[in-house]
Amino acid sequence: MYLIKCNIKYENTGEVISLKKVAVMGNIDHGKTKLLSAIAFAFDGEKRNVSENPEMIFRTEAEIEFGGEKYLFFDYPEDISYEENLDGTEDFAVIVIAATDGPMSGTEKAIELCKEKGIEKIAVFMSMCDLVDDEEIIELVEMDVQEMLSEYGMDDVPFVRGSARNTLIERSVWADGTEKLVETVAGLI
Repeated sequence: MYLIKCNIKYENTGEVISLKKVAVMGNIDHGKTKLLSAIAFAFDGEKRNVSENPEMIFRTEAEIEFGGEKYLFFDYPEDISYEENLDGTEDFAVIVIAATDGPMSGTEKAIELCKEKGIEKIAVFMSMCDLVDDEEIIELVEMDVQEMLSEYGMDDVPFVRGSARNTLIERSVWADGTEKLVETVAGLI
């Protein structure tokens, strides 16, 4: 198990900074890693791939500063990595769901893990909203996810709609969702 350091000591000043840890979870190919890139881009942060093996990425991280606090958003490429590495010290979880696909097995697994690991503060990021032409489809996906969350006793979970891709290419349609997500996380931690 590889635990993420919550405190970073800067060598030049000796200052210790506490990071707010935010797990970014969801089904494979729903846009978790792209969301991390968009967060780092939108907030002039740092995105990095963490690996002990140069041929394999173990974890992707985006470190940003917002409202005077430092945040570390992270995701793993496989579900098993979440099970092995989440330790319940995470401050928040973002569950990413592609508006084009809706909730899938990885979505439910992410919700189960949040419940199991005691991560109570969560938000849902509806990704790829730019690829859905009908607003009603996005609303139906959101209703399905709300129902799934309610089955696990997670009511009143905020939803943020957006497009990480549009954030990265600086298109206005759905691009502000990335910033709204970070504001939502910061407001609930």
